[in-house]
This record gives sequence, C-alpha cells and structure tokens, in this order.
Amino acid sequence: MDFKNWLFLTEAFELPYSAYKEIVDWLLGVASKKRFEYESKTFKLDLTGTRFSFLHDNKNNPDIKDEIDIVVEAYVRNKDTKNSGSYSVSSFRANKLSDDQLWIQSKIKIYLSNKKFYYDGPQGKIELQNTVHHEILHYLQDIINYKKNTKYGGLTKKKILASQLRVNKALYKLSSGDDTLSTHKLPHSIRPAEAQTNLASDLYEIRYRYLESSLRELIKKLEKINDPIRDKEKIKELLLKQTHDMVNDKEGKKRFFDYYQFDWPELKKPENYKLKRWYLSKIYNRFVEDNKWLTQNYIDIINVIYDRMQELKTKTKQLDMGELPEFLKSNKTDKVVFTAGMDDFNSCITDEDKKQKFIDLAIFHDERMEYGFNLKTVDLVFKRILEEKNKSDDPNFYDCVAKRLSELLSDGVAKIYKYSDTLNSQEIADIILNVYYKM
Repeated sequence: MDFKNWLFLTEAFELPYSAYKEIVDWLLGVASKKRFEYESKTFKLDLTGTRFSFLHDNKNNPDIKDEIDIVVEAYVRNKDTKNSGSYSVSSFRANKLSDDQLWIQSKIKIYLSNKKFYYDGPQGKIELQNTVHHEILHYLQDIINYKKNTKYGGLTKKKILASQLRVNKALYKLSSGDDTLSTHKLPHSIRPAEAQTNLASDLYEIRYRYLESSLRELIKKLEKINDPIRDKEKIKELLLKQTHDMVNDKEGKKRFFDYYQFDWPELKKPENYKLKRWYLSKIYNRFVEDNKWLTQNYIDIINVIYDRMQELKTKTKQLDMGELPEFLKSNKTDKVVFTAGMDDFNSCITDEDKKQKFIDLAIFHDERMEYGFNLKTVDLVFKRILEEKNKSDDPNFYDCVAKRLSELLSDGVAKIYKYSDTLNSQEIADIILNVYYKM
C-alpha cells in the first residue's frame, strides 16, 4: 500500500455519505412499513471518487475494476434491541467473476427496532446514518486486509495497538501469525478493530450535535423577529449560511469540543489513557481544525430540524396534561433518577461569576451525585431557576441551565419510560421546557 493511502487509513478513516445514502434511504423505507419483521437487499458499493477507490483496483488489469457488494439485513421487529447494527465477519466472500475481475461481498445487519432510531426526527436519521457508516467501515477493514494481505487494515498505529493489548493483558502476540485483533476478550469500545470505526462514529455525532444545538436556538430567535423573515424557505436559507459559518468558526468549535461530554466509560480508566489521548487528538484535528467536513447529510438535517420543530410546536400547543409523556402526567409520582454535577453544566458556566450563580441556585452540588426528581420536584426546580432569572441581568445563563436540566431529565426519562415512536429525547426535553419553563 502506498504511503498516501496508508496515511489516510490511519488518520482519516471515513466514507462520504454519498457512498451509502442509497442504503440509508432503503432502510428508512423499510422502517416506515413497520409490519415486516425482516428484509434484505444487496447493494453495489461504489467507492469511486472516494479515498477508498483504490479498493476497486485490480492488480492484474488496471482497466477492469473489482466489484464490491454489500448485503444489508434490516430487522424491524426483533427481541434484541441492544445493538443498533453489526458487521458479519463470517459472511466475507471473495471470488473471481472472471480471470481478471474479483467479486467481494459481505453482510451488515441493522436493527431498526432499536430505540436509538426515531425516523421522523433529525436525531434518528443521524443515528441511522452513523450506524450504517460504522458497519460499512468494518467491511472496508476486511477488504483492505484481504487485498493488501495485512491484518492491520483500518486500525490504529501499531504502537497504540501494542500498548492497548499489553495494558489490557490480552492474549495476543502481534508478531505471531495467528493473532486475532477483533477478540471478544476485550470490552467492545477498546477492541483494536473498533478504534477507527468508533472514532468515525464519535466524529459523526459531535459534528451533528454542534450544528444541531446552535441551529435550534437560531430557529427560535428567527421566529421572534418581523414577519418577512418568518418565511420557511428564507429561514432555511439563513440556517444554511449559519451552518457554513459555524463550520468555519474555529473558536466556536473549540469551545464546544472543550465542554462536550464523550460517552467513553472504558477510556476513562487509567490503563486506557494513551488510547483516550489518541481519540481526543484525532477528534480535535478533524472537528476543530478541519473546516471541510460539512457534507450533504448534515445540510439535509437543517430542513429536518426546522420542520420537526414546527411540528413539535403545534403538537405541544395541542397537548393537555393527559397526553404528555408518562413522566409529565399530573398523577405520576415516579422518580426520574439521573447522576449530575457541576461539570454537566460546563457549557453554561463560562466564568467565575456564572459559577457562583450556579452555586447560589442550590440545586446541584459540585461533585457528581444521584438525584431523583418527581413531577413536584421538576416544577419547583424550574420555578427556582425562573425566579433567579427574573432578578438577574444575565438571563441567558439561567436559560442555559434550564435547557441543560431538561436534557438531563430527558435522559432519565429514557431509563424508566420507553419513548414513543413520535418523540425522541431532545423533543421530550423541549416539551419539558415548554411546560415548566417557557423560555
């Protein structure tokens, strides 16, 4: 493998959305039916024009391109909803179509019944895109290994691999000929085969979250100003401009990166420090330093966010207390249990003055603690934040705290109540704000 390709595969293991958009669209169609338990379809994976195009190259005849197929299995109703997707290593096949052409095929499984997927909302579409992207990258790892006769295709640098295997006391010898890098002896998040794919997924998520959080606030502001600007297409035009500006705003991305909470329980362990440092450096470079990651899938999401907010606004106006999510019903005393501390409000606490204001609220402690909020507690806490806001010359700080609290509550609700097919966690957070805080 030439140096340019190898450097790419160790530094930027990502596939453009255009290469798998057809798969995502098909899965959305399958999900919308809901009556089918299982569907399967074979797609031709066209990597032409991507940095993976070399995987089509035929070593015997440069004028003929090898064919790469992928079988996608969609499970709509199944009992196992823990996984959102999986790559079938055992399904990998490589056969000759002719003396000069190779045919490669493998399989990915997408579990559409997983509650991460909310197909009528922006978060669900991003989750689906992210899952498909992740599993296809595993397939590309196998193709690299096969065509380049290596065991390290699409993995981290050898020194990172060696360190992880050593500190986790894994039973491999990297120098031996029979080592297995995708072992089940390690936790999933720190398996060597998952490093690049998890990195790509985390990048997908942080980019979306960065755009989504700011765009929601911008939509609310735009709708409060004069009538001429309330035109739907005009607002979307302004959102698109804002999106491009945000991608080019290095300082804004850096602030978001500094306060972003990565879901990395295994990487927080001291023995995985090197791997965590590697993740953070790569995400920083490809999220903060890079200003060319705005692809069509993120742009499309702008329209979804706007349309969904309009739908939710109408829905919220129509709701009475009997139709609200279970936790928000007046006759419920169930406690939503979640863990929180000052660090969960870092995006709001940007200086010492705001830190003191947060302490004065006397709702959360410095250290992380477990809290149990029932309906009465929710009402009292938001009233407390509103009271302090009305007395303060810094209302934005209290709005920020209230918004972050609604998100924490929404995550807590997920643990005791199943979301419906029509509301995801962000939307429940918005309803909590509309009912109890009214920003």
